[in-house]
Amino acid sequence: MIGGMVNTGERGDVESEAVVTFIVGLNIVLVSSLWEEEGVSSPT
Repeated sequence: MIGGMVNTGERGDVESEAVVTFIVGLNIVLVSSLWEEEGVSSPT
């Protein structure tokens, strides 16, 4: 997971992109939950 951004050449572009998208999406969910706990509205 930590090295998901690194292209080892063994993974296809589709799989790598899916992993990166998952990580980014997970980060967004975590940040959004933190904003809700702090009572701050999302700046989107």
